[in-house]
Amino acid sequence: MDETFVKGLFDKYGGIPRYIFSPKDAWAQVFEGTLNSAKLDDIRQSLGGPELVRASNHKLLQYSVGEDYSTCTVKLASEYVEKRLIEKFYQQNRQQVFDFIKESKDQPMIAAIRGCFFESVAHTILRSFGKFSYRSVDSPVVLEMKLKVERKISFDKLEEIQLSEGTYYQPKFKNYPAIDSFCVVGNDIFLFQMTVSLAHPVLHSDLENTIKFFLKLDEKLSFKLVFVVPEDKFSQFTKQHYIVKKGEQISQKSSIIQSIPQFVLKIPYITGIDREEIPEE
Repeated sequence: MDETFVKGLFDKYGGIPRYIFSPKDAWAQVFEGTLNSAKLDDIRQSLGGPELVRASNHKLLQYSVGEDYSTCTVKLASEYVEKRLIEKFYQQNRQQVFDFIKESKDQPMIAAIRGCFFESVAHTILRSFGKFSYRSVDSPVVLEMKLKVERKISFDKLEEIQLSEGTYYQPKFKNYPAIDSFCVVGNDIFLFQMTVSLAHPVLHSDLENTIKFFLKLDEKLSFKLVFVVPEDKFSQFTKQHYIVKKGEQISQKSSIIQSIPQFVLKIPYITGIDREEIPEE
C-alpha cells in the first residue's frame, strides 16, 4: 500500500490497524456515519470510566493505557475526529460544550478530551468576542483586554506570514512549537498558549526562537505571553516555569525570555457570543 495513503488514514482514524490498512478506505462510510450520529452525551458518559463508552463510539474514542498498566484515560481518536466533533457540537449547542468543559474539570479519565475541547473553543472565542478579563501572573488585579479581530490566517511556518493588526494567526498543526496562536495589537504581539492546567511549563528555546524571528521583522515589537484558561483556573494561575525539555527546568533564562511578562486570560463558562465567525484567509 502507498505510504502517503496509509498515513492519511492514520491521521483520520488514529492507530487502528483494520482501518488504516483497509484498501480504498473501505471504512469511510461507516466512519462518517458514526461522526454524524455522535452526541456530546456519549462522550459525557465516559466520565464514569472507559467501560461506559458505547461500542459504536470506539471508532471516535480510544483508550490510552498508563505506563503502570493499571490506569487508563479516554482520548479522541485523531485530530481529524477532534476537529469534526467539536465543530459539530459547538454549532449545535455552544452552551452544552461549555458545560461539558466545566463538568469534566475534576475528571482525570477524560482530561485529554477536555483539553482538546477547551483549546478549540478558546480559539473561537478569541477570534470572536472582543473583550476579555486578564491579569499579570504576578498580580490579582484584573484588567480588560480588547481584541479587534477581523480575519484568521492559518500557517505552517512563520516565514509565510506578514504581520498586521486585526488578524488572528493560528498554526495549522496543534504541535506547533512555543505558541498556540498570536495577534498583533499596536507594537505588542500577544502570544497565546491554551491550557486547562495550573502547570503549563514553556519550552525556552522554542519561545526564544519565535521571538527572535519576530524581532527580525521589527525590532520595536514587544511581547506578552498570555496563558488562556477556563474561569475556574483564572484566579489560581501563577507564573510558569521555562524548561529545556519535559521535566527539566532551565537554570538560566536568556535576556529575551526574561523581558517577556506573563499574563493569564479568562474564558468564561457562558457563551455570550453573538458575532459570526470571522473569515479565514
